[in-house]
Amino acid sequence: MGLSAAFHWVMLRVAVGACVSSPLLPSLLPRFGHRYSTAQRYADHWMVSRVAARWRMRRRKPSTLVEAFSEHGQAQLGQVAAALSLVGGMKPTLTGLRCLDYSGSNVKYSACLDAQEGSIATHVVLEGHDPRLRADLRQIVIAAGLGPAQAVRTSGRSILALKKGIESQASWILRVHGLVTGPDGAQLLRRVKLISIWRNCFRPCEMHIA
Repeated sequence: MGLSAAFHWVMLRVAVGACVSSPLLPSLLPRFGHRYSTAQRYADHWMVSRVAARWRMRRRKPSTLVEAFSEHGQAQLGQVAAALSLVGGMKPTLTGLRCLDYSGSNVKYSACLDAQEGSIATHVVLEGHDPRLRADLRQIVIAAGLGPAQAVRTSGRSILALKKGIESQASWILRVHGLVTGPDGAQLLRRVKLISIWRNCFRPCEMHIA
C-alpha cells in the first residue's frame, strides 16, 4: 500500500468518524443515518480498489519492461552492432536477467536489464586474455577520462527511462569501441580493474584508519 493511498483512506475514515461523533447525529440519524454506512463502504471499497490496481501494475511492470527492452534494445544496439560489425541478439540467462549480447573478433558487449531493480548495465569483455578482462561500461568511461559515471544512463524503472538508458549506453559503446579494441584496450580494462579494487578496498581502509 502506498503512503498516498493510505493517507487518503485514513482521511476518508476520519471524515466519516467526525460526522458520526457530531452532537447533531441523534437528530440527523433517522434521516441520514444510512449514509454513514454508505460512506464507510465507499471508503473501504476505494481502498481495496487502489490496492488491487497497485498490485496489477506491479505484476505487469516487469513484463512490460522486458518487452520494451527487447524491442528498443535490439533496435538501438542492433544499429550499433551493424556499424561495428558485431553479431548477436537476445540471450537467456540463468540469473533472470534479460541480456543482449553482441560479439566481434575479440570483444563482446553484454547489455542486461534487471527488471526487478529497474536498471540497465553493459559489460565489456576482451577475449584472448588470461585472466579474461571484463569491465562495466561506466567504469571504462571513467578510466578513459571521458566523463563521470552519471554520464552513462542506467535507469530502467519506466519505459521512457529505459529508452533513454539504452540510447545512452548504445552511444557510449560507439565512443569507447575504438579504445577498447585498440592496442591499449587491455591496459585500459586492467586500469578499470585496479580502480575498482581501490574503491572497494583501499578507500574504506584509509577511511577506517583515519
